[in-house]
Amino acid sequence: MVKHLLESGANPNCAQCPFGVLHAAVRRRRADLCQLLISYGAKVDALNAYNTTPLVQAISCNDLDMVKYLLESGAAPNCAQCLHHAVSKGKQNLCQLLISYGANVDEINMNCETPLVTAILANNSHMIKYLLESGANPNCAQCLHHAVQKGRADICRLLFSYGADLNTMNANNETPLMLAIKSASHL
Repeated sequence: MVKHLLESGANPNCAQCPFGVLHAAVRRRRADLCQLLISYGAKVDALNAYNTTPLVQAISCNDLDMVKYLLESGAAPNCAQCLHHAVSKGKQNLCQLLISYGANVDEINMNCETPLVTAILANNSHMIKYLLESGANPNCAQCLHHAVQKGRADICRLLFSYGADLNTMNANNETPLMLAIKSASHL
């Protein structure tokens, strides 16, 4: 039926569809429909009413094969904070795939957070280590400040081992040491 509608002129990029046609096929894990829609001109980086792309939808569904297919079809790995979404889900395999397609490990989202900060806020030590090994900047977006606020000495040590600056200031002109004292943290 989908093919018949497309052959008859149905628009795979219908602007009046708030949830996105390609998004719906991704959400239903229908690779066959995704291929068909893309072959009929569906925009692989189309934004839906929630400002997400089909790639973000595939990440949300934890569908590694769909993520790979969309990337192979030209989806932008840095569009709509894809890496942040994969990090927040704790999915290292998705992160590896996105990074292999050029996702920026230091991309800053609308909350002024990098994927590394997202991992720190989630207390995900394995993801933090993976991102640092992948080249994430430990001095970007006040990573050490966030680890101190979380009271995570282990994360602080990991950040130190990758060159985190102990004397960097946050927006309130506070160093990590000042934050630790404020919160009476025994790091």
